[in-house]
Amino acid sequence: MRFFLFLITQIMTVIGINPFDPIHKIYLNSDLSKHMNQTQELISDYLLKNKQYYDLSVFELREAYDNIETIKTIPSAFWIDKKDKIPKVKLLLDEINQQKDLYNTIVLIVYDLPNRDCAALASNGEICCNQDKECQHTCTQTCQLQSTVCDTGINEYKSDYIDELTELLKAKEYEWIRKILIIEPDSLPNIPTNNGAYGCSEITTDTYLLGIQYTINQLASIPNYFIYLDIGHEGWLGWCNNLFDKEYSFIPYVLYTLRDQIPYIRGFASNVANYQNIGMPCLYPFKEMSEITDFCSYYNQYLVGYCKENIGEECCYDPCGLLEMYNPANNELNYVQLFRHAIEYAIDQKMIPSFQTETGLPNFIIDTSRNGAKNSYSVIDGKSECSTWCNIRGGKIGIHPTIDTPLSYIDAYFWLKTPGESDGCIQPQNQGKCLVGDYTCSRYDANCGTHYDNIGYMNVEPCPPEAGEWFDYQFIRLNLE
Repeated sequence: MRFFLFLITQIMTVIGINPFDPIHKIYLNSDLSKHMNQTQELISDYLLKNKQYYDLSVFELREAYDNIETIKTIPSAFWIDKKDKIPKVKLLLDEINQQKDLYNTIVLIVYDLPNRDCAALASNGEICCNQDKECQHTCTQTCQLQSTVCDTGINEYKSDYIDELTELLKAKEYEWIRKILIIEPDSLPNIPTNNGAYGCSEITTDTYLLGIQYTINQLASIPNYFIYLDIGHEGWLGWCNNLFDKEYSFIPYVLYTLRDQIPYIRGFASNVANYQNIGMPCLYPFKEMSEITDFCSYYNQYLVGYCKENIGEECCYDPCGLLEMYNPANNELNYVQLFRHAIEYAIDQKMIPSFQTETGLPNFIIDTSRNGAKNSYSVIDGKSECSTWCNIRGGKIGIHPTIDTPLSYIDAYFWLKTPGESDGCIQPQNQGKCLVGDYTCSRYDANCGTHYDNIGYMNVEPCPPEAGEWFDYQFIRLNLE
């Protein structure tokens, strides 16, 4: 009973607060500034020699150098992607405690599920369901597919990662700090779209859901918490069948499984570590819930029809051709609108309970760290290849973190991905034409280097490092107009 009363008190305390307000009180990681200084030193060296850096001209280097000065003052999230990052979180919290006049909030990405990133190779994690020796440091798709049980893996995740993190965040000296927690990017969106493919076996699906249930239950016991679940982006879950009609659809299956945890969730994070167009929100004439009998029929015809009838409106700009494929979520702002509308329907139909907000409907964060270009992707034969995701050459620094958003239920645009960290590496003997240098690539992913949009595809570019490692060349490109 005491724990239940504690949770109710916590919920009542955080409802009505936008945890990102004010943005300037969110912790600015000093290690990130060091990386940026490193890139500026590299640029300075090339400028002194009046020499281009790979294919980047002296003029471009000067432009990037100046822009980086501003970027050093911008907060972004800290990724806890390994168990050994938890002591680092303590150092960050201690730093906040020592600078209470500067900071009151930290944004953390909780990211270490067993069989992590089952549809990708570049960011496979350290915890594996498969306990074979070769699977104990990097959980490859082969290891994931050969998993038959995950008792040891899920117990390791609970005890060595989530319990350790929870204990740290519960410490009395950190009670006053707001903890914004983004839970396990890419995991839940993989369930409706990739279940049964790649390394996304039934064991992996069950493990993701069990792990996230436990994570939310534990993190809901800390003071000053705000939890957001990842929902991919418009080109991932924007189709109604992914939301409602598939066997493992996101709302009636994934969120229904998490129904006991939803009252502790503030909302959702979209476009995490991706490049999707922020766009403009359409003024959809949404129907009342009482008028909707078949949500997907209404979604596929009525809502797709809005842009077909208003094709010239800026909000209907559709570089990825999603509207042609009956996906009305042609940009991130429309995706958030449509996703929230779908959640409203699900709550009205009593599929799921209400969220931890004043309205009972979810609030959102959109990652704008690398989607500053109206279209980050190359247009080939009249279409953009928007499914590519690895070190996109056309990516640009996006809207700086802000709570000034066009929809009241978007808490913030924020940099959840650290701009300048690689998405994945290349094995030049198998893919890409990049310039190698002193280089290794242990987490090889064929999505990196096989498409014109990938940095490293061309022989005038450096090979990108492992996912999560600092990539000077990409960071310079992101800072060019």
